Amino acid sequence: MPIIAVDQLCKDFTYTVKSPGLRGAVRNLLHRETKTKHAVCGVSFSVERGEAVGLLGPNGAGKTTTLKMLSGILYQTSGSALVAGSIPWERQRAGLPVTPAAVAGFLVYFAAGLFLTYCLFLIPELLAFWFVANNGVQALSAAVYDFNNTPMNLYPKWLQRLGMFVLPVFVITNFPTLFVMGALPPALQAWGLAAPVLVFAVQRFVWKRAMRRYTSANG
Repeated sequence: MPIIAVDQLCKDFTYTVKSPGLRGAVRNLLHRETKTKHAVCGVSFSVERGEAVGLLGPNGAGKTTTLKMLSGILYQTSGSALVAGSIPWERQRAGLPVTPAAVAGFLVYFAAGLFLTYCLFLIPELLAFWFVANNGVQALSAAVYDFNNTPMNLYPKWLQRLGMFVLPVFVITNFPTLFVMGALPPALQAWGLAAPVLVFAVQRFVWKRAMRRYTSANG
């Protein structure tokens, strides 16, 4: 039996079209025009236990949306999927506890992840004060952030440690879910709160050096 089985999986997003100008704003209050974007259309595949596969496609092809449905973050519009014998978006069947403590912990680590994202990925932008062309650094930081689209437990141990303690991108999206699942040890719980503070200190140091360089260059 496949460890992952996907059959005709689809996901649509409905959004409101905003008309420009004051007249358009008034019109939107009375009548909202909506459009539907087909993010994933009829995806079918299976993955056997122990099999290594890759999900390839251009930007906007629906790779991230598909992974979010398989991880239970998004509900599907139509189609079906089984991951380890369970339907991923039916959270109660997955046995995830919906308790005040679990929700509060999730929100705390989610907020910490947002703050860490700001601090961590502002640092490459500050390099523009030293380097005129830093597109390569920006592209590298974007590629590093994409590691969050996959649960860190699927990576080798050395890469997990690198993504937790050196460039703590796994803290951003993995730690909230691991806390709810009860799979986050106390030491990592403490690190999940300490990492944003430490990265903020580094970011502030780089920021002050960048402002000093900017001031001296204009002087």
